[in-house]
Amino acid sequence: MYKYHCTTPANKQLSRDERIKILPLRKEGNTSMRLSRHVGCTKRQVQHVCNIDKATPRKGRGSHLKLSENRVTGVTV
Repeated sequence: MYKYHCTTPANKQLSRDERIKILPLRKEGNTSMRLSRHVGCTKRQVQHVCNIDKATPRKGRGSHLKLSENRVTGVTV
């Protein structure tokens, strides 16, 4: 059996505030496992934040829906 179990949903993304908490604590020498328990995320998510070394999350993937020129002229506000 595994010693630790993951209580974080697989699709939970870390907020900017959670990322801001992680970076200075990691630089103080805390382990990824300890930080993951403190923030409430997975060890891998902590490692990812530390590897990127930025608090701002990336822009979401996928294309934005855009209106064609014909549609834009027909939209009323």
